[in-house]
Amino acid sequence: MDILEKVRHWSASAPEHPAHISDRSLLTYRELETNSETLAAYLTALQPDNHLPVVVIGHKEPEMLVAFLAAVKSGHPYIPVDVSTPNQRIEKIIEISQAFICLTPLKVKELLAESTGPKLVSSARNIAPEDPWYIIYTSGSTGEPKGVVITTGCLESFVEWMLNEQLPRAGQEIFLNQAPFPLTSRSWIYI
Repeated sequence: MDILEKVRHWSASAPEHPAHISDRSLLTYRELETNSETLAAYLTALQPDNHLPVVVIGHKEPEMLVAFLAAVKSGHPYIPVDVSTPNQRIEKIIEISQAFICLTPLKVKELLAESTGPKLVSSARNIAPEDPWYIIYTSGSTGEPKGVVITTGCLESFVEWMLNEQLPRAGQEIFLNQAPFPLTSRSWIYI
Protein backbone atom coordinates (compact mmCIF):
# COMPACT_ATOMS: atom_id res chain seq x y z
CA MET A 1 0.00 0.00 0.00
CA ASP A 2 1.27 3.47 -0.87
CA ILE A 3 -0.11 5.93 1.69
CA LEU A 4 0.70 9.01 -0.39
CA GLU A 5 -1.02 7.42 -3.39
CA LYS A 6 -4.11 6.72 -1.24
CA VAL A 7 -4.28 10.39 -0.23
CA ARG A 8 -3.93 11.40 -3.90
CA HIS A 9 -6.67 8.92 -4.82
CA TRP A 10 -9.12 10.33 -2.28
CA SER A 11 -8.20 13.87 -3.26
CA ALA A 12 -9.22 13.07 -6.84
CA SER A 13 -12.24 10.84 -6.16
CA ALA A 14 -13.72 12.52 -3.07
CA PRO A 15 -12.09 15.98 -2.90
CA GLU A 16 -14.63 17.50 -0.49
CA HIS A 17 -14.73 14.51 1.86
CA PRO A 18 -13.31 15.35 5.31
CA ALA A 19 -9.81 14.02 5.77
CA HIS A 20 -9.40 15.47 9.26
CA ILE A 21 -11.69 17.14 11.76
CA SER A 22 -10.37 18.81 14.90
CA ASP A 23 -12.41 21.08 17.13
CA ARG A 24 -14.20 23.27 14.60
CA SER A 25 -11.59 22.86 11.86
CA LEU A 26 -12.22 20.65 8.86
CA LEU A 27 -9.62 19.66 6.28
CA THR A 28 -10.81 18.09 3.03
CA TYR A 29 -8.81 15.63 0.97
CA ARG A 30 -8.34 18.29 -1.72
CA GLU A 31 -6.96 20.74 0.86
CA LEU A 32 -4.75 18.05 2.37
CA GLU A 33 -3.24 17.14 -0.99
CA THR A 34 -2.91 20.70 -2.29
CA ASN A 35 -1.52 22.15 0.95
CA SER A 36 0.90 19.28 1.53
CA GLU A 37 2.21 19.63 -2.05
CA THR A 38 2.67 23.38 -1.59
CA LEU A 39 4.49 22.94 1.72
CA ALA A 40 6.57 20.07 0.29
CA ALA A 41 7.74 22.37 -2.51
CA TYR A 42 8.81 24.93 0.11
CA LEU A 43 10.70 22.30 2.15
CA THR A 44 12.37 20.92 -0.99
CA ALA A 45 13.55 24.38 -1.99
CA LEU A 46 14.80 25.03 1.54
CA GLN A 47 16.69 21.73 1.97
CA PRO A 48 16.80 19.68 -1.25
CA ASP A 49 19.84 17.46 -0.86
CA ASN A 50 19.64 15.70 2.47
CA HIS A 51 17.20 13.77 4.57
CA LEU A 52 17.35 15.74 7.81
CA PRO A 53 14.11 15.57 9.78
CA VAL A 54 11.40 18.19 10.20
CA VAL A 55 10.08 18.80 13.71
CA VAL A 56 6.32 19.41 13.79
CA ILE A 57 5.05 20.90 17.06
CA GLY A 58 1.32 21.12 17.77
CA HIS A 59 -1.72 19.20 18.97
CA LYS A 60 -4.11 17.59 16.47
CA GLU A 61 -4.48 20.68 14.28
CA PRO A 62 -5.13 19.93 10.59
CA GLU A 63 -1.91 21.78 9.73
CA MET A 64 0.04 19.07 11.53
CA LEU A 65 -1.23 16.45 9.10
CA VAL A 66 -0.35 18.77 6.21
CA ALA A 67 3.17 19.19 7.64
CA PHE A 68 3.57 15.42 8.17
CA LEU A 69 2.75 14.63 4.55
CA ALA A 70 4.75 17.58 3.23
CA ALA A 71 7.85 16.42 5.08
CA VAL A 72 7.58 12.91 3.65
CA LYS A 73 6.82 14.19 0.15
CA SER A 74 9.94 16.35 0.27
CA GLY A 75 12.16 13.47 1.37
CA HIS A 76 12.36 14.24 5.07
CA PRO A 77 11.05 12.19 7.98
CA TYR A 78 9.08 14.20 10.49
CA ILE A 79 9.23 14.25 14.27
CA PRO A 80 5.81 14.80 15.89
CA VAL A 81 6.02 16.76 19.14
CA ASP A 82 2.99 17.64 21.25
CA VAL A 83 2.71 21.19 22.59
CA SER A 84 2.62 19.79 26.13
CA THR A 85 6.28 18.77 25.75
CA PRO A 86 8.58 20.94 27.91
CA ASN A 87 10.72 23.42 25.94
CA GLN A 88 13.96 21.95 27.27
CA ARG A 89 13.00 18.52 25.89
CA ILE A 90 12.00 20.03 22.53
CA GLU A 91 15.38 21.75 22.31
CA LYS A 92 17.14 18.46 23.10
CA ILE A 93 15.12 16.62 20.41
CA ILE A 94 16.02 19.30 17.85
CA GLU A 95 19.70 19.08 18.82
CA ILE A 96 19.88 15.28 18.78
CA SER A 97 17.90 14.88 15.55
CA GLN A 98 19.67 17.72 13.69
CA ALA A 99 16.26 18.84 12.39
CA PHE A 100 16.58 21.59 9.81
CA ILE A 101 13.25 23.27 10.53
CA CYS A 102 10.49 23.34 13.14
CA LEU A 103 6.93 23.78 11.95
CA THR A 104 3.93 24.76 14.02
CA PRO A 105 0.32 25.05 12.85
CA LEU A 106 0.72 28.85 12.77
CA LYS A 107 3.94 28.62 10.71
CA VAL A 108 2.26 26.21 8.26
CA LYS A 109 -0.66 28.63 7.83
CA GLU A 110 1.78 31.52 7.23
CA LEU A 111 3.79 29.57 4.65
CA LEU A 112 0.65 28.47 2.81
CA ALA A 113 -0.69 32.05 2.82
CA GLU A 114 2.58 33.32 1.32
CA SER A 115 2.55 30.70 -1.42
CA THR A 116 1.55 31.50 -4.97
CA GLY A 117 -0.06 28.07 -5.31
CA PRO A 118 0.81 24.39 -5.26
CA LYS A 119 3.89 23.12 -6.99
CA LEU A 120 4.00 19.39 -7.52
CA VAL A 121 7.01 17.67 -6.03
CA SER A 122 5.87 14.29 -4.78
CA SER A 123 5.05 12.63 -8.08
CA ALA A 124 8.76 12.29 -8.87
CA ARG A 125 9.68 11.03 -5.38
CA ASN A 126 9.93 7.31 -4.90
CA ILE A 127 9.65 6.18 -1.29
CA ALA A 128 11.17 2.80 -0.49
CA PRO A 129 9.90 0.58 2.34
CA GLU A 130 13.14 1.09 4.28
CA ASP A 131 12.95 4.90 4.06
CA PRO A 132 12.12 6.63 7.35
CA TRP A 133 8.56 8.00 7.46
CA TYR A 134 8.74 9.53 10.93
CA ILE A 135 10.80 9.47 14.11
CA ILE A 136 9.13 9.26 17.49
CA TYR A 137 11.12 10.31 20.54
CA THR A 138 10.89 8.32 23.76
CA SER A 139 12.64 8.78 27.08
CA GLY A 140 13.83 5.26 27.61
CA SER A 141 15.32 4.37 30.95
CA THR A 142 17.67 7.37 31.18
CA GLY A 143 15.15 10.16 30.64
CA GLU A 144 17.13 11.41 27.63
CA PRO A 145 15.20 11.62 24.34
CA LYS A 146 15.86 8.70 22.02
CA GLY A 147 14.63 8.59 18.43
CA VAL A 148 12.85 5.50 17.14
CA VAL A 149 12.69 5.47 13.34
CA ILE A 150 9.42 4.22 11.85
CA THR A 151 10.02 3.19 8.26
CA THR A 152 7.54 3.45 5.42
CA GLY A 153 7.21 -0.33 5.30
CA CYS A 154 6.49 -0.58 9.03
CA LEU A 155 3.85 2.14 8.87
CA GLU A 156 2.18 0.64 5.79
CA SER A 157 2.14 -2.81 7.43
CA PHE A 158 0.51 -1.35 10.54
CA VAL A 159 -2.12 0.53 8.53
CA GLU A 160 -2.91 -2.56 6.46
CA TRP A 161 -3.26 -4.65 9.64
CA MET A 162 -5.53 -2.07 11.25
CA LEU A 163 -7.73 -1.82 8.15
CA ASN A 164 -8.00 -5.62 7.89
CA GLU A 165 -8.78 -5.85 11.60
CA GLN A 166 -11.49 -3.17 11.61
CA LEU A 167 -12.85 -3.63 8.04
CA PRO A 168 -13.96 -0.01 7.51
CA ARG A 169 -16.31 0.87 4.68
CA ALA A 170 -14.51 3.38 2.48
CA GLY A 171 -15.90 6.88 2.81
CA GLN A 172 -18.54 5.88 5.35
CA GLU A 173 -16.69 5.40 8.62
CA ILE A 174 -15.74 8.07 11.11
CA PHE A 175 -12.85 7.24 13.39
CA LEU A 176 -12.39 8.93 16.76
CA ASN A 177 -8.70 9.35 17.37
CA GLN A 178 -7.68 10.06 20.94
CA ALA A 179 -3.95 9.63 20.48
CA PRO A 180 -1.93 12.88 20.24
CA PHE A 181 -1.38 12.56 16.48
CA PRO A 182 -3.68 11.42 13.65
CA LEU A 183 -0.93 9.63 11.77
CA THR A 184 -2.56 6.25 11.31
CA SER A 185 -6.21 7.01 11.81
CA ARG A 186 -8.56 5.68 9.19
CA SER A 187 -10.25 9.06 9.24
CA TRP A 188 -7.92 10.01 6.43
CA ILE A 189 -6.66 6.77 4.96
CA TYR A 190 -9.51 4.98 3.25
CA ILE A 191 -8.65 2.01 1.08
